[in-house]
Amino acid sequence: MAKQLRDIEPLRSLLAHQPLAVFSDIDGTLAPIVLDPQAARVTDRAREALQDLMSLGVGVGLITGRDLAKAREMTGLPDAWYAANHGLTLSIGGVDET
Repeated sequence: MAKQLRDIEPLRSLLAHQPLAVFSDIDGTLAPIVLDPQAARVTDRAREALQDLMSLGVGVGLITGRDLAKAREMTGLPDAWYAANHGLTLSIGGVDET
C-alpha cells in the first residue's frame, strides 16, 4: 500500500498546503464483523494503509463504541486520534479526556 500512496502526486500537493485528516469507524469498516466481538481485529491491510497515511502527515481519527484501551489494542495505532465509548472519550495528541 505504501507504494501506491507515494504514486499519488495530488495527495502530496494537498499535504504541502493544508492539514489533512481521515476519519473512520472501526467495527465493520476497518475490522470485519465477527461472531465474538472480543476477537475483532483491524485487518493488516487497513492498519498498514493508515500507518502509511500517518507517515505522510495525514491525521487519522478512529471512532468506536468500544472503550479506548480496547480500540488501541485492536488497531495497533497508538498515535491515531480516537473517539471511543460512543464519543464520550476522546484521545488526541496523547491527551485522553472523558
